[in-house]
Amino acid sequence: MLQLKKFKRGDTLQLSGIYRIGGVPASLESYTVRSQIKKNGILVATFNVVIPNQNQLSNIGLFNMSISASETSLWTPGLYICDLEFSTGGVVRSTETFEIPVIDGVTE
Repeated sequence: MLQLKKFKRGDTLQLSGIYRIGGVPASLESYTVRSQIKKNGILVATFNVVIPNQNQLSNIGLFNMSISASETSLWTPGLYICDLEFSTGGVVRSTETFEIPVIDGVTE
């Protein structure tokens, strides 16, 4: 399972990526994108996912996702899991699950 670098609770968690089908960037024009984070099987947060170019003429497949610092400040240190779900026209595709190790920050 893929593991992201350590994340300090109380920081804004921001991720971005390119949606691809068969390795080729694919338009998200008619898609809904969702993502949640869980710890020990319990839902902790839902990402705010934004597709910055709704017409998808430039930066095809680009999406940005974030969780606020005020929300992550409530997390406890440990290993969290996450995936993304892309859906359109009744077809749902999910990414591989990945891990996010959460640690305490020094400056709080």
